[in-house]
Amino acid sequence: MKKLLLSMALGLCFGAMSQTTVYSEDFTSGSTWTLNTITGAEGTYPNNWYISCQEDGQMAGACGTACAISDNSLHVGPNAILGDLGAAYFEGLATTTERRAESGNINTLGESNLTLSFDMIGGGNAQDFTELFYSNDGGTSWFSIVTPLTSATCPSGQGLWQTNTYTLPAACENISNLRIAFVWQNFDDGIASDPSFAVDDILITSPSAASNTITTVSNIAPTSWCEGSATTLQVNFTSTGTFTAGNIYSAELSDATGSFAAPTVIGTLTSSANSGMILSIVPGSTPAGSGYRIRVVSDSPATIGSDNGVDIVINPPPTVTISTMTNVCQTDPSFTLTGGSPSGGTYSGPGVSGGIFDPLAAGPGTHSISYSYTDANGCSGQAVETITVDNCVVNTITTVSNITPTSWCEGQVMTLQVNFTSTGTFNAGNTYSAELSDAAGSFVAPTVIGTLNSSTNSGMILSIVPGSTPAGSGYRIRVVSDDPATIGSDNGVDLIINALPIVSLGTYTSVCVYTPTFNLTGGLPSGGTYSGNGVTGGAIDPAVAGIGAHNITYTYVDANGCENSATQSIVVDGCLGVEELSSVHVTLYPNPANSEFSISGTDADRVELIDNQGKLVKVYNSQSENYSLENVQTGVYTVLIYSNTSRLTTKLVVN
Repeated sequence: MKKLLLSMALGLCFGAMSQTTVYSEDFTSGSTWTLNTITGAEGTYPNNWYISCQEDGQMAGACGTACAISDNSLHVGPNAILGDLGAAYFEGLATTTERRAESGNINTLGESNLTLSFDMIGGGNAQDFTELFYSNDGGTSWFSIVTPLTSATCPSGQGLWQTNTYTLPAACENISNLRIAFVWQNFDDGIASDPSFAVDDILITSPSAASNTITTVSNIAPTSWCEGSATTLQVNFTSTGTFTAGNIYSAELSDATGSFAAPTVIGTLTSSANSGMILSIVPGSTPAGSGYRIRVVSDSPATIGSDNGVDIVINPPPTVTISTMTNVCQTDPSFTLTGGSPSGGTYSGPGVSGGIFDPLAAGPGTHSISYSYTDANGCSGQAVETITVDNCVVNTITTVSNITPTSWCEGQVMTLQVNFTSTGTFNAGNTYSAELSDAAGSFVAPTVIGTLNSSTNSGMILSIVPGSTPAGSGYRIRVVSDDPATIGSDNGVDLIINALPIVSLGTYTSVCVYTPTFNLTGGLPSGGTYSGNGVTGGAIDPAVAGIGAHNITYTYVDANGCENSATQSIVVDGCLGVEELSSVHVTLYPNPANSEFSISGTDADRVELIDNQGKLVKVYNSQSENYSLENVQTGVYTVLIYSNTSRLTTKLVVN
């Protein structure tokens, strides 16, 4: 009832004063306002802006009510925890608030002498109040119009609604991004003076230079189409009055209920003529609905035309479904597809003709089957389901038994030719693999020893058995494939990997360098061969081997041809103390020596100096009182002293 009375009052006012409505907001038909932008320091639980009928928007002179007439207002209520309680704010427990509610951009191009009016109630006190602002740059900068916004109260304590009117500054004229805002602030001193603030029926008007009208012609076609389709329309109109050069006529689309509270511009025409056609495009994203209208408006001067007078319908697409399909064999007969809903649609996809599916024509694999349906409005929908066509052919693989060799020694890397035959169809890209069992013939965890990319029904796989494969007497080989997955028979013959013989060699005692050649022994099993420095035909010559430690290797080959070896070290010594006469005491002095040394206790016919590597370093071939150490490096040396009857051995330290 309030809206009807308001419209009548505005009509009388505008009729007498030739006013043009530049902007209106009733918070019920759909609002474009942004709420709760924080503009200053706040407490933990600030009060909030709300849009609802918890505080009814009333005519001037009425007392505040809550949802008695279901007319929304913009108002300040408690924090989000307490929720929307109408125009009543809360103080105590950190509720200091400073936040803004603002409009979207308002187009005032071509307009001047703007007047702002609205219905409101307002309470508060010196620290709790609402301030009115405007912005002429789309919300970047804000300028105060008036503060505080207050009203009287009814005997019941509810706010008494009143109408406030203000002349907007010239800075608000002829721009495309005017905004208005209300800022509520309260300081949490524990004192709240309700009502807080509520506003409704905001109106911005300007005087009309002349009475301009626009009539949107009703012959728009088509009047219905399907959701999702971008539709082009020719919107014809006529107008009266004078429109200035550069004027833009715009075709606007309402929402699905016919409301132009937030219209969508679907086409424009720059013209000052009194008739024309606007080529317009309704976006495909426009939701389905049955009450759309179109109107033509202008911007210079701002004039709102009548709508086309005929509902435009955007039909929703039908809901289309299709049932899950079970797998079929390629050899199955053709069959009629079912499961599409609503009935009466058409099926399409590989192997589909006239609603019948032919598995053989589709071929093996997974195929998408589409079900399309068009309803009585000409709107279409589609559902897709998959069907899998299996080969269903029994594929076999036979691993040929003629694998050679059938035995070899542990540690050998063995290359084998694995032949096979197969039946059935193998797809392009199929891989045949040769698999080796464990030593017991089990394929629980097989080893792949070779592969062949092929879809043919026979072939040879060059395979390599790793040298790390342990000995065993029950190995088998089989061939498998991956497309389709098929496990073949094994080769049917045990493959043997013979263990290496266990070979040992006893330890050797040290021998003298002048010890005669002797036969080596201690190698087991018997029948093997010895090798090493100074070794020939199973005997070692210490003099040929030389002083030092030498590795003697015993190698044995068993009846399977498998070879193994063992190694021990033998030391050939210069034999310190060997043949030394116990009755002769020989002394080297000084010892350690530096530049020379002397010998006491025997007459030396020949003296040899040997280093710790067994190398002869220096020879003294005649008897002397002093033996020079010139060019002899520091170290420990063996000194061999020869006389006509014996050889003596001792040690000398050279520093």
